[in-house]
Amino acid sequence: MSEICSNCKSSVCTLCDRYKRRILNIKKGKEDTFLGLTNVDSKEVVIGRRNRFIFQIVKRLKDVKDSEVPMKNVSAHELEIKINNVLNSLGLKGGLGKCNDYLEFNFPSNKEKVKLFQLFSEIKMKKKKRFNIDWCDVYNGR
Repeated sequence: MSEICSNCKSSVCTLCDRYKRRILNIKKGKEDTFLGLTNVDSKEVVIGRRNRFIFQIVKRLKDVKDSEVPMKNVSAHELEIKINNVLNSLGLKGGLGKCNDYLEFNFPSNKEKVKLFQLFSEIKMKKKKRFNIDWCDVYNGR
């Protein structure tokens, strides 16, 4: 019997496992050279870079989970955030802006909102087949 992933709840999940191992290695300091950290860097710099790198991996884990886990309730506000995030990742800066009233009016049932949320989650996962780190954020804290 195969184990179930604690993140995305699928039975075969090498993606989540790889990200989780990466987080553990960063916390243990095994990837300091990869992060550009040296013995000269202060403790605050080291901790800051590690935390910003881990934050990006955790965000990616959430994207994987959103695309895999069936959701029960999605509010119009959550759907608006998802749509705007996906549009931003596709290069449409600003997305649709405030559209939760429109979504609530045109998609009144929760089932429709859940389907839309999962559709946009899948679009984001397919667009970003390769996970890219925002190095400006890691080094400069932006």
